[in-house]
Amino acid sequence: TKSKLESIFEINQKINFVVESIDMDMQTGIGNFKANHPLHSRMPFKNKIKESKNGFKKLKESVLKLISEAESSSK
Repeated sequence: TKSKLESIFEINQKINFVVESIDMDMQTGIGNFKANHPLHSRMPFKNKIKESKNGFKKLKESVLKLISEAESSSK
C-alpha cells in the first residue's frame, strides 16, 4: 500500500533492487526490492552455512574473540 511504502522510503531516496525484466518497447521494467532486502520479505528466509573441515571451530573462536574485545572496550 502507498502508506506502507511511505513508511519505508522517502521521496528522492536512492534504493537498490534486482531487475527482473525490461520491456524496451514500453520503456518499463519490473524490479524486486524484497529479493535484495530479505528483512522486507513476507516469507522467512533460511541461510545455511556449510561446515568446513574444522567444523565451525575458527568461526566460533573469531566470534568469541570479537565478543571479548567488545566487552573489554565497553568497560
